[in-house]
Amino acid sequence: MITEFFLAAFGTRVFDYYENEIGLQSIWISAAFMVYAIWNMFNDPIIGYISDKPRRWWPKWGKRRPWIMASIIPWGLTFLLLFTVPNFNPTTSGGAVSLFMWLVVTSIVYDTFFSIFGTNFNGLLPEKFRTDAERRRQASIGIAFSTVGMVLGTTLPGLFGSYQNQYSWILGAAAISVVGIAFGMLMGPGTKEPPDMIERAEFCVEEEIEHEKCKNEKSPFFDTLRKILRDKNYVAYLILIVCYQCLVLLMVGTIPYLNRFILKPAPVEPESLLFVPPIIVGLLSIPFWHWITKKIGNAKMVILGGTLIICSGLPFLFISNTITIIVFISIMGLGQIAFGLQLMPILAEVVDELVVKIGKRQEGLVIGVRTFFARFGLIIQAITFGLIHILTGFEPASTTQDPLALIGLRIQLALVPTIIMTIGILLFWRMYDIDPTKKKTIQRRLAKLKL
Repeated sequence: MITEFFLAAFGTRVFDYYENEIGLQSIWISAAFMVYAIWNMFNDPIIGYISDKPRRWWPKWGKRRPWIMASIIPWGLTFLLLFTVPNFNPTTSGGAVSLFMWLVVTSIVYDTFFSIFGTNFNGLLPEKFRTDAERRRQASIGIAFSTVGMVLGTTLPGLFGSYQNQYSWILGAAAISVVGIAFGMLMGPGTKEPPDMIERAEFCVEEEIEHEKCKNEKSPFFDTLRKILRDKNYVAYLILIVCYQCLVLLMVGTIPYLNRFILKPAPVEPESLLFVPPIIVGLLSIPFWHWITKKIGNAKMVILGGTLIICSGLPFLFISNTITIIVFISIMGLGQIAFGLQLMPILAEVVDELVVKIGKRQEGLVIGVRTFFARFGLIIQAITFGLIHILTGFEPASTTQDPLALIGLRIQLALVPTIIMTIGILLFWRMYDIDPTKKKTIQRRLAKLKL
């Protein structure tokens, strides 16, 4: 929940805030996003590798929990820094460079704590929930909380913010920080690692223990990385995640622009009202999708959910009426629930297969590599927003836009993300081959390896 909460708040508000409230040209914002994304791509695998290294405090405190809990408060506080921007003039070259540097530095600091949390939290789940039934149950509960978190992250700043009022958005960012930290503290008991997970970790704590698992833990970083990237199913999962991240970042990041410039007869205030129907529809659909998943399996549900997202996204190329837009957002919400329910079970399947092939558990590195590739979504978002806004003559901090700029907004909202998502779904369909029979074989080998 907390991950989706901060992701939605960042993806929805930051580009819009710097462009339409501060008045910084989109080329500077896009460049800052690209620097931040490149930093993050290399930051996450390294954090994952470090967190996988055996520590003497694992038996007492756990392998993942200390990292998770230590990152929450600074993560929340650094989100606020993104919005407390010094009073530089964005129309001068010196002011624009200063704003660019502020966005780059605060984004990197914010994302470092995000990476510590996300790498370890996502690394915890496949090892904590080890059977298909447990993973489906966790995914069903998790998607409900993730949906609420994503919608709250998208809408909470809008309850405080008003257009052309920079300080109101700082108040909205403060609300995100406080609520995000509170969510993080509440999840503390759930991060406690079960005894069997602690027992597996104890094999590698003492350096003098000559156990095969301990030797495996010391494998070189790049050697392990090569083994991970040779796995076809992991590569299929990475492609899917990259394409889905592109879709989410492009569409969520365009929502404020949709409301400001496209909705007819007038913008919805507060912006959060756009998401009330999708929340209700999405949450009510979870039991249905959970039941369907048990019938057809995780991989087929990914394809079904992704197809629904694509089909409901294309109409945003031409619709403007508020009610019609809410209807299609609700349909897309159904697809995202169906799709999102499968992401953690699919990741767990892939992680199990990698554990069997490598002979050790390296969830931190696996998650770090996943995040490395997922950050291509930020780069694609930055390039898409920057190019479209420059080529169509988008005017920062303006209350109206020319017709060409409005067409550009529709392209970045609908056409680009649905094309990318279509590519991801097709490649996943062609490449992914973990079926129920293969899963049983993997589980047997995991039991034999005592992993």
